[in-house]
Amino acid sequence: MCAPLAAEEACPSCAPGHCATPLAEKEFQAEGPFVFFSKLFDTSDFPQRWYCGTWSSDNGWLHIISDIGIFGAYFAIPVILLYYMLQRKDLPFPKVIWLFAAFILFCGLGHLIEAGIFWWPVYRFSGLIKACTAVVSWITVVALISLVPAALNLPSAALRCAAGQRTAEE
Repeated sequence: MCAPLAAEEACPSCAPGHCATPLAEKEFQAEGPFVFFSKLFDTSDFPQRWYCGTWSSDNGWLHIISDIGIFGAYFAIPVILLYYMLQRKDLPFPKVIWLFAAFILFCGLGHLIEAGIFWWPVYRFSGLIKACTAVVSWITVVALISLVPAALNLPSAALRCAAGQRTAEE
């Protein structure tokens, strides 16, 4: 949401009534978890992204199409990873693959929501998805850090191939 310019002045970039609230009334007001979750999909507090700022149709559609494209790829990548994992039961560290899939899906969902905010300003929901993405991201980081020593001890495919050739020759 655009910041108001003064107590009686509206932001010239926003729809009438959206930024006319005096700054002193809006600054640092916490709504608390009950209000946040009860208004999770309430859009009455925010303008559609098209009406806040000076969006040209070219710039707006560039963001929308790019975010939808990113969502598509971020949806496909974990589907492919999970398919591969389900086909190969011998993969080491399957929990990390699940974490990567969750991380990438949350990232993609965030982009899909950003595209939708041009018409459906669910900024609270968007923030919640970003918070979930951050949590899953850091869980993935911690899992990777704890996994690296074990992963470094795995023989590479080249070493296994060379060992297999030596065994076959004997």
